[in-house]
Amino acid sequence: MSNPPATMLWRRERFTISAEGTANTRVHSAEGKSVLEVTPMSDRDFGRYNCTARNNIGVRYQEFILAQADVPSNPYSVRLSAVSQRLATVTFMKPDSHGGVPISYYLVQYKEVGSQDWRDVKSHSVQTTVVLTGLEPNTTYEVRVAAVNGKGQGEFSHTETFQTLPIREPSPPAVHGQRGMGKAYRLGLVKQDDGGMPIVEYIVKYKTDKEEQWMTKLVPGANDFAMLQPLQWNTRYEVEITARNVKGLSEPTFYQFFMPQKPDITAESLFSGLGLGAVVGLGLGALLLLLVLVDVSCFFLRHCGLLMCITRTLCSKKTATSGKGKEIEEGKAAYLKLPLKEENGKESLKPDTIEIKVHSDNSIHTKPDDSKA
Repeated sequence: MSNPPATMLWRRERFTISAEGTANTRVHSAEGKSVLEVTPMSDRDFGRYNCTARNNIGVRYQEFILAQADVPSNPYSVRLSAVSQRLATVTFMKPDSHGGVPISYYLVQYKEVGSQDWRDVKSHSVQTTVVLTGLEPNTTYEVRVAAVNGKGQGEFSHTETFQTLPIREPSPPAVHGQRGMGKAYRLGLVKQDDGGMPIVEYIVKYKTDKEEQWMTKLVPGANDFAMLQPLQWNTRYEVEITARNVKGLSEPTFYQFFMPQKPDITAESLFSGLGLGAVVGLGLGALLLLLVLVDVSCFFLRHCGLLMCITRTLCSKKTATSGKGKEIEEGKAAYLKLPLKEENGKESLKPDTIEIKVHSDNSIHTKPDDSKA
C-alpha cells in the first residue's frame, strides 16, 4: 500500500512484462497490488523476477526467484534398532535437499534376502523413525528408505541388512499389585518380550512368609491380571510369577505384599462398599419412608394429607352407594299383619290382627286392624 498510489512494473532479467502478459505469464492488477502468474513451459521460465513500485515520492524494488522443483535427494545413515523376533525399528537422517518442494513422507521398503518382492511402509508425516512389524523370527532382511515430495519419489538410500532374533523363552513379566475387595489381592501382569511366540499362560505361586508350601494358580496368557483369594488378614505374602510359551518358561518375577488387619464394619465402610446405584436406591427408599410417616401423622393429627384424600374418596363412594338404597326405601313403609296371641302364648280366637308400620328411621308404629276375616 502506498500514498500516493504507486505504479508497479514486472521485469524478467532485462525484459519488461507488459500488463497484457505473454503466452505463459499473466499480470493481475488491483487497487494497491499486483500479482504475476507464471506457468513454466521450459527451463528458461525459471529464474529471477523483479517487481518495481514507483510514485512521485520514491521507488522500491523486490526480487523473486522461481526455482524448478525436483524430487528429494536420498536419505542417509539408515540404522536398525530394537530388533526382536517380530519387530524392528528403522531410523535415518533427512536428505540434504528436499527438491524445492516440502517432503510429504518417507517410504521404507523391506524384504527377505533372496526375495524380489519389496514391502512398503510409509512414515507418519515426516518422522524419521519407522517400526517394521510382522517379521519372521531368525530371518535376514534388507531395508532401504526414500523421500517423497509433491514432485515425486526421490532416490533410495543405501540398502541395510539385519536379522531377526530366533524364538526363545519369554522375558519375565512385570508385576504391580492392588488391594481387592475383602480377602483378595489383584496382581497386574504386564507382558514383556514374548520370545517370538504367544504366551500360553502365567504360573503364579504364592505363600505366606511363615509357610513352606506354595499355592499355585494358572492364568491364561491373554489375561492381564491374576486375583489371589481368599487370603489371611494381617499376613505378608511372597509371590513368584513365571510366563510360559511353546519354547519354555521365563525367569521368575518375585513380588511381595502385605494383607492388613481385618477392617471394622462401620457405617462408613458399609456404604463405601456399595455402588453408586445402591446408595441412590437407599436414599430414595429412606425419603419415601419419611414421606409416608409424615402423611400418616397429618392424617391422624390434622386430618389432611394424601391418606386423608384417599379415605375421603372411598367414603364418598360408599355413601353414594348407600344413599341410592335409602332413596329406594324412603317414603315406603313395611306393613306386617301378625295374628294376636293370648298372654299364654296361644293364638287368639279372634281373627283380629295388629298392623305394624316400620318407618325409614327404623321407628315402629302399631295399630289394630278393624277389618274382619
